[in-house]
Parts: sequence; structure tokens; C-alpha cells
Amino acid sequence: MDTQKNKQGVDDFLARGHTLEDLKALEVPEEVKSPSLRDKSDAYCIEEGRICWIKQTENGPAPKALCNFTARVTEDILKDDGQEVSRIFKVGGVLETGQPLPVVEVPASGFASLNWVTSEWGLRAIITAGQSYKDRLREAIQLLSEGAAQKTVYAHTGWRVINGQRTFLTAGGALDMADVDVELEGPLQRYSLLPPTDDPKEAIAASLRFLELGEPAVVLPLWAAMFLAPLSELLCPAFTLWFVGPSGAFKSTLVALALCHYGEFNVRTLPVSWRDTANYLEKQMALAKDIPLVVDDWAPAQDMARAREYEAKAEQVARAQGNRMGRGRLRADTSSRAKYIPRGLLISTGEQLPSGQSHTARLFSIELELNSISQEKLTQAQQEASLYSQAMTHYVLYLKENWGDIAGELPKAWEGWRNQAQKEATHPRLPEAVAWLYAGFDLALSFAEERGRLDHAKAEEYRKAGWETFIALAANQGGRVEDERPGKRFIEPLRSLRDQGRAVFAHKDDEAPRKAVPGETVVGWKDEDGYYLLDPQAAFAAVHDFCQRTGAPFTFKQNAVWKDLKRLGYIECQNGRTTDIAWIYKQSKRVVKLKAKVLDEVQ
Repeated sequence: MDTQKNKQGVDDFLARGHTLEDLKALEVPEEVKSPSLRDKSDAYCIEEGRICWIKQTENGPAPKALCNFTARVTEDILKDDGQEVSRIFKVGGVLETGQPLPVVEVPASGFASLNWVTSEWGLRAIITAGQSYKDRLREAIQLLSEGAAQKTVYAHTGWRVINGQRTFLTAGGALDMADVDVELEGPLQRYSLLPPTDDPKEAIAASLRFLELGEPAVVLPLWAAMFLAPLSELLCPAFTLWFVGPSGAFKSTLVALALCHYGEFNVRTLPVSWRDTANYLEKQMALAKDIPLVVDDWAPAQDMARAREYEAKAEQVARAQGNRMGRGRLRADTSSRAKYIPRGLLISTGEQLPSGQSHTARLFSIELELNSISQEKLTQAQQEASLYSQAMTHYVLYLKENWGDIAGELPKAWEGWRNQAQKEATHPRLPEAVAWLYAGFDLALSFAEERGRLDHAKAEEYRKAGWETFIALAANQGGRVEDERPGKRFIEPLRSLRDQGRAVFAHKDDEAPRKAVPGETVVGWKDEDGYYLLDPQAAFAAVHDFCQRTGAPFTFKQNAVWKDLKRLGYIECQNGRTTDIAWIYKQSKRVVKLKAKVLDEVQ
């Protein structure tokens, strides 16, 4: 072989279109270039750039090549995502020709199989055929790898106590702590808080100007959320902040600008979107500890299948965040794995809200109109957005300095704010959301006061405006929760079907069943005492089918609807049941006895 033809210099390599990163990937640690098995084993050796097994024969030891390369583990890495720890081997190698093989990461669980040799190094790296050669090669590589460097890599953001010291992790490393390795997955790599460089006053002032970008009901909760997120370990905020508005209302632009408190973001680089799978979103919610994770673009679906998919995804994700619970997972061997439990704050954008009372109660929605944000001020804010992350860096360090006092006092203060909000909010979950947002808002203002950028009178003015804004938003959200109740979701389409003549009521004293004409369905009867007597099966089926056709899937079960109508006081029933006995066509029949005024009067 003419090896001269295969040689190329760095200039040649780069001239072929490769980058410096490509060149760096080919770098092989010095220990791999000149491996040795001497003093480690009498069973293996290195000959002509190959790992060999020393077979004992009648004629003495005879080296048998196990492969056409040498390889060793250069680093033994423990990857800690805060929920479970996995082991990864970083492996480098050199072909017998002297050509380096790229350093690759191999999960420890798959190392022994050596299947990674072909998948990572391709056809050039060849393992000798033979029943036991793979196992011998695995043993030899492990012997070559004695003394490999060991380290721990953190794969999540947020607070972590390392060697007894509290620190905050982002892609920029551990804030205020050296020699800590942090490696985040793709969507989280933009979250990067760097050590403070300047006096914080200018950065804090820039962050405070965010509060002047538009309507208080839009900008105040978003700004509060940025400063609430690092308190997640203490307060466990169990709600989703949902920004909803028409296309062109700048909702994604505004949220991306706010997220610049944690790195460089714009509308094209928001972390995740509703196009991602629910399982993927749940994992990112677990890894995004103590930071705001934005899920962008919950858009109206074009067909029923996609609508159901988005509704189901929203329910799964919002319920996980709202309950701060993960779903059980199994390994391939059916043993249990750690659950992905949400550990930060979830923010969503969309052109509409998902339906359903359960997860609507877990949302705190913010409505934007086309004029909610000042475009001129938005443009100015984007020009100074690079200062936001410095403000957040100083805020996080402020939390660290005062962690003991904050951890002791803030949860009690939160309870007080929740109790105060309970007097004014309508749904049991909403006072908690008010208290969570206000906790972040209040502490951020205290930080700005202490760092000398905000006078107390102005801070109090902001606090008053913030509380009133959050209470008003909770009241609006409470109305949405009520509208999503199973009973109310049933009555509206039933009224529409009746008004269109597609759902008809016969008279209960008729001699024989009414014959429905094409396009109409008999869903019950009307009596003279002020009631509609619903045929449970026919009425429910008519509403369910109508909702399916109109793109608003009706996901409630029959019993849930009748029980909620009873709670609302819309039906008459006895003996703890939701149905009653009526005489129809001279026969007894169980019906849902709906008060006529409920259907006849718009509530």
C-alpha cells in the first residue's frame, strides 16, 4: 500500500470543506496514540497498531489480531440530570494505518457488546471474526483503559449543591463556582448565565423597563415569571402561564424577549414547541430546573385528528406541570426508571386555549390583542436585551447570598398571599397562581431596591399594580374555568342544535313517538311543568357528534355531564341519582329532568 497517498496535512483537510470542529473531533488523546498492555496482562498485546490476543500454542505464544485498531476509554463520565445518573465512556482509537478514529461517547450499558464500533467508526474499524474475539477485545480495551479520567457532568439547569456549596447551573457552567462540567441537551443550550462583569444597576434598569412595554396585564405577569422560576425549588409553581392572541400580536416575540433574562433568544430559537411529542416535552420540563421553559405555537388544528392530538398533548403536559408529577417509566428489562418530574416554570404561547375544565384550571392565561404591546418600545427593548441576563445573574447571586433567610420566610409569605387571594379568586387553584406570580414579582422588586436601582415608593407602586393585575387575571381565568365545566359545555351545543331545528323535543303526552325527518333527532320531550325531559343517550350522542363535527371535541363522559348539571342546579332528581322517572307514551322512562329556563335563557 502506498500510504503516502493517504496522508494529508491540516491545510488539505480544511481545504476539503472541513471545519475546525471536525478537526478537533479527530484529535486523539496521547494515551490512545501509544497504547500499552505491558504489565497489565499476559493475555494481550499491541502489535503493528492492533490489539492482539496472545494464544498459547505448542510452539509458544502466538499473537492473534482481535481487530485492526487500538482503542481505550479516555474518560469515565457520570451524567447526572438530577433525577437519575447514567454512565458514559468516552472512547478514542487509532487504525493500524495510524489514522485516528474520532472520540465517541458510548453508554456504559452498551459498551460490552462492541456494536458501537461499527455504528460510530464505520466500515474502517473491523473486529476479527470469531466466537470469542468480541469478548476478548472488550477485556483488552478495558485493560488498556485503566486509569481513565473520571468526572461528573451535570445535565440539568438550576440549583444544585455540589461539595457542600449551592450553585446555579446553566450552559455557561456553574455560577460562582469553578471546575463544574455542565452539558445540556439541544433546546437547553441557549440558557446561559455568565459571571457578573459590571455594576448591576444598568442591567437592572434595563430589565425594569420591560414593565413599560405594554398593558400591565401582559407584561407584569411575564416579567414576574422570569424571577419566579429560580424560586421553583422552594415554591414548586404548579401552573402554566399561557399567552394567547391572534397572529401578529407579538406574543412569541415578547416571550422570547423576556427569556433573554436567561440567554440569547428570539422567535426562531424558543426552546420547544407544541409540534414536539408530549414525552419529549415532559423530559425537557424535568431537565429545565428552576428556569422558565417556553413551549411555542399552540395553533388551531386543520383537521379533527390533529385537533384531538393537540388537545391530548396539552392535557398531558398541563396536568404534569399542574400536579408536579411525572409518569412511571420502565427500562427494557421492566425495571423502574426515575420519573420525569417538572421542576421549573412552564410558559406557552398559542392562538387559542385548549378546552377542558381540568387543565384550564391549571392554566393562568394572558390575552394579547394587536395593540397590547408598543412596537416602538419593543424594538428599543430588543436593542438592550443583552443586559437582561446580567440582571438575572445578579438576582441569582442575590438569592444564593440570602438563601437561608429566603427559604425560611418566602413559603410563609406565599401562604399569606394565597390566603389573601382566596377571598377574591373563584377556583381553588387560582389563588395559588396569584401567590406564585406575586412571590417572584415581590422578590425581584426587593432585589432591585437593595441593589440601589429602584426607590421604595416606586417599588410599592409596582407591587400594588402587580397584585391588582394578578387578581384581575385570576378572576378572568375563573370565568373560563366555569365555562369549561361539563354541564355548561353540554348546554351550549344542545341549545344551538335546538335553535337550528336539528335537535327536537316531542311532547311527553303524545300518543306515539314522533317520527323524525331527515336532518333532525328527537332528543327528549317537553312537559307543561317547565322541564325538558332529555333522553340521556339521544341527547348526549347529538351533542357529542355536533362537537366532533365543529372541531371542539366533547371529551366528557355521560355521568360527568349529568353530575355537573346536578351541581349547577340545572336538573331535578331524587334519591341521590341524576335521572328521574317520567311517563312517556304511557310507559315509565328514566330521563334527565332539565329546567326549561336553563335551555331557553342565555346564561
